[in-house]
Amino acid sequence: MLKLIGDKMRKILRNNRSIFLITFSLVFLLTVAMVLKGKYKVFLVYQSGTLDFWHNINPYSNWQHPLDRYLYGPVFSLFFAVLAFLPSWLGALVWNIGSFILFFTAVFYLPGKHFPKKQKQFIFWFLFPIVITDLFYFQTNVFVTSLFLIAYSLFERNKSGAAILVVLFSGFAKIYGLIQLGTLLFYRKLWRNVLITLACSALLFLIPLIKIHYSELLNYYQTWFAAIDQRHNPIDFEVIYRLFHLLGYRSVFEHVVLIQGIFLFAVCICTLVNYRKFADFNFRTQVFAIVISWVILFSTTAEKHTYVIAMTGLVLWYLTGPKARFDRTLLWLNFVLIILIPIDAIFPKALMRLLYYKLGLNLLLFTITWLRMFSFTYFRKDAAENKV
Repeated sequence: MLKLIGDKMRKILRNNRSIFLITFSLVFLLTVAMVLKGKYKVFLVYQSGTLDFWHNINPYSNWQHPLDRYLYGPVFSLFFAVLAFLPSWLGALVWNIGSFILFFTAVFYLPGKHFPKKQKQFIFWFLFPIVITDLFYFQTNVFVTSLFLIAYSLFERNKSGAAILVVLFSGFAKIYGLIQLGTLLFYRKLWRNVLITLACSALLFLIPLIKIHYSELLNYYQTWFAAIDQRHNPIDFEVIYRLFHLLGYRSVFEHVVLIQGIFLFAVCICTLVNYRKFADFNFRTQVFAIVISWVILFSTTAEKHTYVIAMTGLVLWYLTGPKARFDRTLLWLNFVLIILIPIDAIFPKALMRLLYYKLGLNLLLFTITWLRMFSFTYFRKDAAENKV
């Protein structure tokens, strides 16, 4: 009997439609429960900032709400109006459900030639605990992760124009999405893609003129950048600078830009030096993984739930990487420490506070992981090509 039940469960969990229905139901029930309790303040930040924009109030320089600051671009405000003008409870419900559907679509849209069905399912289940935790707080991280994945898949399908538009929309909404443009080097017709990037950038830069006067446009962008720059001390967040601070580097706050620049420069140089591997699918994917993980580890305001982006990078890197015992160990340590530990329903908050805030083990682990990703990708000697 138990064997029969087990076989049926395995069959269900190997069917994409069943996976969607089960996880969609969980997300829907969780979202309804949070909406009924009125616990969707993060959504209210997006809604309030968007409504300010549409009511001719600059949400970056004239924020008057008892909520966290609004740090999303004018382009985000333009398109988020679809939800912002709904009743807040309904907008919050649609936002979470839509974000989940977009994430599910993004994972199963990964190029099937290189990611078979079982691998896509593994990626989905590996990330699902942190995805549902992020949606519990109505965050944008799942939305941004989905855009990263969709753009990556579009590039791999030689749909560069659509991919560039997705990347730029992501960047104009939440600025660090722009870093994916660096992967343009990997794909054919580079100069054509650069021209498309310039044209789409101009379009997205100017599109807020639908609502605001042209004389206010530059000021909107300037105040947006200023709001991002002035938000918080990075030592208070789950970023590498807090690890440095815990290890005794007390003046790290003064050198944030220098540290970011050094490691990003290293990624750029090592990528260019390995230009002969640009036709290797595994290499392209691993660089993509390194880049989106860099965005989180070396940002200034990443929170524990923001690591859905970094964990996406890690699982893609692992599936196209060595799969040695050391790497499997790193993968599952990250799964436990970074994905599971912050879930209050599984582990007590006191454990998370000890491991994260006092010991910084999550940052130490992911720093080691990122350095391993970096060293293997750029310095391995057995790079068998997987050309497209």
